[in-house]
Amino acid sequence: MKRTRWLVRVAVVVCSAAIRLGSSSSCVGADWPMWRHDPQRSGVTDEQLPGELHLRWVRQLPSFETAWPIEPRLQFDASYEPIVADGRLFVGSPLDGSVTAFDAATGRRLWKFFTEGPVRCAPVAWQGALYVGSDDGWLYCLEAATGALRWKIRGVPDDRPDYRHLGNNRLISFWPVRGGPVVVDGVVYFGAGLWPTMGVFVQAVDAQTGRRIWVNDRIGYLKRVRVDHNERADVGLSPQGYCLFVDGKLVVPSGRSMPARFDPETGRMLYYVQGYRNGDARVTGAERLLFVGRAGVVNIDDGREVGSRWAAAGPEAPQGWDGNKRDLFEGPFYGYKFLPGCDFRSVFDGGIAYGVERGRLFAYDLSQARISLYEKKIGGLTIHPARWDAPRLWEPLVLTEGGTDSTRVCVKAGNRLYTHAKQTVFA
Repeated sequence: MKRTRWLVRVAVVVCSAAIRLGSSSSCVGADWPMWRHDPQRSGVTDEQLPGELHLRWVRQLPSFETAWPIEPRLQFDASYEPIVADGRLFVGSPLDGSVTAFDAATGRRLWKFFTEGPVRCAPVAWQGALYVGSDDGWLYCLEAATGALRWKIRGVPDDRPDYRHLGNNRLISFWPVRGGPVVVDGVVYFGAGLWPTMGVFVQAVDAQTGRRIWVNDRIGYLKRVRVDHNERADVGLSPQGYCLFVDGKLVVPSGRSMPARFDPETGRMLYYVQGYRNGDARVTGAERLLFVGRAGVVNIDDGREVGSRWAAAGPEAPQGWDGNKRDLFEGPFYGYKFLPGCDFRSVFDGGIAYGVERGRLFAYDLSQARISLYEKKIGGLTIHPARWDAPRLWEPLVLTEGGTDSTRVCVKAGNRLYTHAKQTVFA
């Protein structure tokens, strides 16, 4: 659990510098109002930081257990995730279900608000309000300055009883809010529910009043979706992870599976394509692409993994596959993305992906990404799977010798990148 405390320390140093200690300084800079800064989850701010950073204060927050500690593709709540707005730093707690506000200049605690369940996703700040989803099944709107409750709304239709049960070692709602909220054009989008058989929901509410604009309650039953081992099955979504906006559309992560895309005006699901192996609750977006966890890259237009060799088997089915006349594999035949440092943790700015992996800094030109075929031997045969590649802009910059994969924070502020390896911050 030491890693969790270190992550908090890094985030406080970077974020408090990013606003130039707004509340007590004559110069107020840019906010960091949500996870990874913006609805696209780019990890980029225009704010230029000073050339030399100094540690101003530290808050050691208590350790906690994630919802799914042994599932690597469900680590959306792996650490505390502070945000910054109007000179205040806000952090939600999975441990005691609270949201706490600190003075970004001094670290002094300003207020603390308790929900009735773990707060597993970072809150969102917008126009003096703070939006918080909780495992108690409610989305809260708080006064950012005081922590006073403005309004709250359930993640399910109002006619459902407020059932609670033991989940992930805590007493939680049947429909916890783990589809992390995102605010776009005065509308809050979020997801609730875990198990499709119990009901799962994505909804949009007015950020000012809490009025429900729409709710999609039909994503718990989707017919004949390709799942593991290319079998078709009736499935449902499980909204877990931070919702995001890419290319004007809402994207909702679905736990260990691939994300789904929705029309933000009506709530209609535009697509859900379950790939093979590469689903993850952590999703970011750039250049008409979705980066899903450490391995998946999805085309925003159709939801299919780049490098996919999808085809429908018919009268001319390939040899050895014509017995069932079913669809061929949706996902790539083999691991296809050989781009270290280019995944959900990367920073995306101006068509470039910056990322750190095993102590090395990488940069890729996403605007020049291409699909190519490479050769692979299997069972005595030579096949040519598809591979997605983006050219490197420079040779990897070595930050630490020997390599380490402990890097979890990478941001771009102005014209500088900030990251860390082990316990050193690099700019």
